[in-house]
Amino acid sequence: MARFELTETVDKPPQVAWDYFVDPDNTPKWNSNVSQASIDGEPRVGGTITTKASFLGVKIDGQSTIKECEPPNRYRFVSEKPFKLDLAMDFEGLDDGTRITMTAEVDPGSLFPIGGRLLSRQIERTLKKDVATLARNIDAL
Repeated sequence: MARFELTETVDKPPQVAWDYFVDPDNTPKWNSNVSQASIDGEPRVGGTITTKASFLGVKIDGQSTIKECEPPNRYRFVSEKPFKLDLAMDFEGLDDGTRITMTAEVDPGSLFPIGGRLLSRQIERTLKKDVATLARNIDAL
């Protein structure tokens, strides 16, 4: 399992960053792999996030379970299919904005059994780009 921690800073307060991130309609706007996202009701522990995505040409219908939901500071979800993913988003208030930290643990080997190390590098590049896009979108609000 590969672990990544990525950080960006935005000039908006944590509540604004939180509200943008947890709105599933915004997910395809910053997550380059996701074409559609929904959640069963309001974000809450035990809630289900459903996504349609693609990665390296493989179409993925995914479901994740929300494990932590502490507005406006922490949101964490996990999925087992199509591969193991544990992703946490932390929104830390600063004097002049918010520090957003994404921590992701991912095991693409269950979907792509060959080339795990190369895939991990591709996942890291994609996550870096996506977190930077998330920050730009929040700053543009």
